Amino acid sequence: MIEVHAMRIPDACLKGSLEAPLRLVPEETRARTLRFLRPEPAAQTLFGAILTRAILCRKLDIPASQIAFAAGPNGKPHLAGRSGIEFNMSHSGRWVALAVAPDPVGVDVESVRGIDLGLADRFFAPEEAAELNALPESGRPSFFFSLWTLKESFLKAHGTGLAQPLNSFRIERGPDGTIRASRAGVPMPWLHFRQYLIEESCFLSVCAQAENFAEAPSFHTLEELSGALTAQQ
Repeated sequence: MIEVHAMRIPDACLKGSLEAPLRLVPEETRARTLRFLRPEPAAQTLFGAILTRAILCRKLDIPASQIAFAAGPNGKPHLAGRSGIEFNMSHSGRWVALAVAPDPVGVDVESVRGIDLGLADRFFAPEEAAELNALPESGRPSFFFSLWTLKESFLKAHGTGLAQPLNSFRIERGPDGTIRASRAGVPMPWLHFRQYLIEESCFLSVCAQAENFAEAPSFHTLEELSGALTAQQ
């Protein structure tokens, strides 16, 4: 099963009230959080770490002190010294999201917001940009971010990030709603996607090798996850 987890950052934390959650993470994460000059990215970084550590502690049934991370060639984090479990984290606005799977997995979460839709001509495949531009103007922002999260999840599953151009592959939906990817017209059937709408105008997309996705994300609170991070320390 590909697990999908999401957590809404409390409004007070987005405004800079981070004293209590900072106690839940290692000193390195605290220092990284406090380097941010603005409260929103600081809170996103901190809550991404909290969600990731707490869920992995529960899944592995180990205390937080035994969780160790390493980075791949392109900076994608993975569990150090452990195999058979992969994860990926994303944050945007007031949401952080995490996907956990036996094989490489990518996740991206984005809230629909004002953006220069001309970016589609630069970053999307020609067919994708044409599909967006054919929509009524009111429907284009949602389509843009829906597609963007799918493409980002693809790149993150591969561990390449934006080192691989977004327009080097195409995302399309079949008549039955199935989402698939292709490159130079050749389908990539070994990749599977799932997209969730976690609140109005907020898309969460996951890309993985398997297709047994959770039917819905599991939503978490800070109070609930605190127990996993403080137990057996």
